[in-house]
Amino acid sequence: MLTSSMVALLFSVIGFANIVIRIPIGKLADRVGAKRVLFLTFIMIIIDYVVIAHSGNLYILCLGLLGYGAFSGIRAVSEWTHLVSVVDPERKSLSMSFLFNCWDVGAMVGSVLAGYLTIFLPYQTMFLLTALINVPNVLAIKAMKNVQRDGN
Repeated sequence: MLTSSMVALLFSVIGFANIVIRIPIGKLADRVGAKRVLFLTFIMIIIDYVVIAHSGNLYILCLGLLGYGAFSGIRAVSEWTHLVSVVDPERKSLSMSFLFNCWDVGAMVGSVLAGYLTIFLPYQTMFLLTALINVPNVLAIKAMKNVQRDGN
């Protein structure tokens, strides 16, 4: 049986995968377009959360978290790339600040809330809820227009 502390320890693989994937994905996003990469990445994040939620095996869970780390790195790079391609040059820094603040607030509040909810619900439910929370992102990305600002 996996304990909550074992799951927490496994989260260290996220940072490793994130580091390894960022440069290659940056090249890919430049070649095929950040929006396309971002759309596919959110689909993969949702699938990965569902796989993690249903894994009772330590090795499958580790692979799922490794995948999540890679998808997080892909998401970050493609979000940055897309953002700077659609924002006016004089607003890039402010836009990046808002994006990072959204990430940090989500990570802070989400982690505390998930930790609290695991008192009442199994940790697997947190992964399923997170997968569900990401579904609107896929729909929003699909609905975004491909806009490219001049001067970027």
